[in-house]
Amino acid sequence: MLICERRGADGELFERQSDGDYIVYQERAQTLGQLPSGRIVCAWNRQDYYYDADGKRVPRPGVAGNHHTPGVAYSWSDDLGKTWVKARWLDTGPFGGTGHGARHPQWRIISLEDGTAMMSLFGEYDSEYDGPLDIPEGTRSLAAVIRSTDNGQTWGDLSLILTKENPLNYEEPALCLVDNK
Repeated sequence: MLICERRGADGELFERQSDGDYIVYQERAQTLGQLPSGRIVCAWNRQDYYYDADGKRVPRPGVAGNHHTPGVAYSWSDDLGKTWVKARWLDTGPFGGTGHGARHPQWRIISLEDGTAMMSLFGEYDSEYDGPLDIPEGTRSLAAVIRSTDNGQTWGDLSLILTKENPLNYEEPALCLVDNK
């Protein structure tokens, strides 16, 4: 089952640069869940890896690493995975940053009794973030939960789980339901 793939303008799974280098597209770090309606929702991060004409890893312009995460995409299927809607970008709020731009959905999507779907995210803090969340000074990486109340079509209402000052020491949260009865 293929949910989504990115292709360059020439139809390849990579983009050739004017200097002969390549950007290779990857879809990875996915999360998946089935909602009470039966809909299956999948989210993943998109990563771009940089290589020279000989296939050796090269630094991405302006940073030490050779990859960049332009964002998180998601899709859903209402026919048990036979077909999927066109991928959409997930607004990841304070995630991104100027390093690798890391932002990852994680593990699985769960649903609460009221139908609210929840997905965890982790990654780099985007210091340009100017949204409603109060991010502590010195934050370099964070983890959060994001919600959908419309059967996985849109996502928002992001809540922080934790923040850290070390940008490379990520936490990879997993959500689970606990019976409080």
